[in-house]
Amino acid sequence: MGYVSAGIQALLGGALAAWLTSLMLGPIGSSDWAWKDYGFVGAVVVAVFYNRLSTMNYEKLMNAEQIKKLANAHPFQRIEFIHGPPLHLKVNTVTCILFFGTWDEKSRAALKMFNELRLHYASEKVQYVAFTQESREELAAYEVKGRNARHFQPLNEFGFTIAIEDGMMGKQYLVRCDVYQIPNVFIVGKDQSIVWFGSPTNSDLRKALSQAMEDPDVVVEEKPKDEKAKKMD
Repeated sequence: MGYVSAGIQALLGGALAAWLTSLMLGPIGSSDWAWKDYGFVGAVVVAVFYNRLSTMNYEKLMNAEQIKKLANAHPFQRIEFIHGPPLHLKVNTVTCILFFGTWDEKSRAALKMFNELRLHYASEKVQYVAFTQESREELAAYEVKGRNARHFQPLNEFGFTIAIEDGMMGKQYLVRCDVYQIPNVFIVGKDQSIVWFGSPTNSDLRKALSQAMEDPDVVVEEKPKDEKAKKMD
């Protein structure tokens, strides 16, 4: 399919080159056309074909690299839960993750939107957690000094888990997926792969979460009994 697409685009490029040349020399095949003019059209066809193939190969490599990045969501490590029940990635449970900072107005708005998302998609099939790199002291100061800030809401009023992370989670999710700003949401599917990420205001967020919840459960193969017995020994 790739060669066909590249060939079609190459022929279109050649047709355009032939048409532009004919504007100066007359219809193709006329006496004013020299071998170099035919060569020019042919060179355009070859150049477009080669360029398109190279581009498609690069896109394949980039897609493969992206798939590799999303294949396995990193487990939650080096985090401190400060609100809500502790939670971790689980097979056959969708996990919705929000990265935020209370100092950021968009993040404060995102916390409210995240809570609305939780209320709309309340289910045993999905769990919600928000990560910040702020310290306990900074969060305590926000509760006091940030009350007049736009979109302020005490963190303990939210119905989802909130945790402090030391940068490792940001590296394994944000940086890994070439995202360098907050707020940002990641959806980890039932197979523990990242199935979607983007801005909390992205219109595709709810659709992606709904799809992740509807995805079939992963079949977990049980280990043979003799293997379990060996481990117990």
